[in-house]
Amino acid sequence: MKLLEVAGKSMSPLLKPGDRIQVRRVKPAQIRWGDIIVYSRRAPGGNQLKVHRVLFRQETLRGPVFWTKGDWDRRLDGPVPSFSVIGIVTARERNGDLKLLHTPLGKAQTLAMAGIGTATAVLWRLVIASSH
Repeated sequence: MKLLEVAGKSMSPLLKPGDRIQVRRVKPAQIRWGDIIVYSRRAPGGNQLKVHRVLFRQETLRGPVFWTKGDWDRRLDGPVPSFSVIGIVTARERNGDLKLLHTPLGKAQTLAMAGIGTATAVLWRLVIASSH
């Protein structure tokens, strides 16, 4: 299990800069809708770690890819290949208080906090799926 510090605001209000998150490695088959994953993305100056919520999974010839979005962001991220995934966020620590995020109750609470942005993205997923 890894501990990482959150730097950005894209997952606010659930994850804020300075929060520490616990990350557990998992196989791609274990990643589900609503999970919050940490993945590596190329960026100017080197690779960058991102922490975003999985909105849907797409099977490709090269293996699964995950479509993600920050709860605070308006747009979906590009596809995240499974080999880029570091793991699933299982807990958040803020001011000494530990909140479990990957239990059924924790996941339900985080989805409720995600609000309308995630709901919109899920509807967009349904539109994409129906066009194939």
